[in-house]
Amino acid sequence: MDESERKIRENGLQPAYSPAQVSTWVFLPFLLVEFALLASPLMPIAVSIPVTIVVFAFAGAATYYAYVTMSIDPADVRIFSNPRNRKDDKTKYEEPTSCSDDPTKHCWICEADVVQTSMHCKFCQKCVEGFDHHCMWLNTCIGKKNYHLFLKTMNFIILLLVSHMTVQIALIIDMYVNPEGTTRELSEEWLGLNGNSNTSSQSSKDATTLGVTIGMGAFIVMDLIALSLMLQLWHFHLRLRREKLTTYQFIVKDNQRRREARQLEEELDRKRDSAKAKALAEKRKGDYFKLHWGGILATKCGLKGCDPLRQEAQQDTKTGDEENGDS
Repeated sequence: MDESERKIRENGLQPAYSPAQVSTWVFLPFLLVEFALLASPLMPIAVSIPVTIVVFAFAGAATYYAYVTMSIDPADVRIFSNPRNRKDDKTKYEEPTSCSDDPTKHCWICEADVVQTSMHCKFCQKCVEGFDHHCMWLNTCIGKKNYHLFLKTMNFIILLLVSHMTVQIALIIDMYVNPEGTTRELSEEWLGLNGNSNTSSQSSKDATTLGVTIGMGAFIVMDLIALSLMLQLWHFHLRLRREKLTTYQFIVKDNQRRREARQLEEELDRKRDSAKAKALAEKRKGDYFKLHWGGILATKCGLKGCDPLRQEAQQDTKTGDEENGDS
């Protein structure tokens, strides 16, 4: 790449901002404004204040950790040994003494030696130490320096979504379970559809309840969608930490597994064609149909136990593992 075209991004707060990143700047305030204007006023003051404080505290913590995660430069400091990678000529570079004995590799794009765990990010145009992934929502690389902050951001976003959704589900349930209860009364007063409680008709009360239900229901759906995505991401990173892998390492490992599975399928197809041809030549129709339909049931229906060739391959693998264990 031409050096004139290569622009190193320092962190996630540096332009250009990604569409996903900007969407979070809109979505989070949108949730809080809705909660303050629609959910909080429908609770008794003794409940509304502490619940609102908790919801906004979760939002504040998520915002803080997201900001810190984005503001940190996760780059491998060794790239700055090359003056071309520095922000200006005045920036000085000092070799990190604590890691001076770590094995390194050469990045031909950064034109510098970096540690083995560093990977070059094509979005940030730099090598990131302990590279995990490039987060499009924070618009920055997640690595050794900010991974723990990324996890905290994720945890507080989940807590925010759960609390935001739970409160509104409880309010909707209370309006229908207790038609004359506090929630319904406060909703009519707050929305201004019940200016005079003595002359208010049942239809206006029902319209208010329906409007609140639709409004809160729309945000509950958004919460559920966002929460499902966040929980999947949280579970994925929990698995990575248990297996002591980074996201990048997992992807590489998964791609290798897929390649090996594809190669196994191709080998089984070749063996199947050969075995079927041999069975036909020897007029063993029973064996032919076992091979033919066993392959179809294994590939189309996932019934791998019906395929004699797969059973044979599994037995060979098991025998090989036992022999390696004995040796």
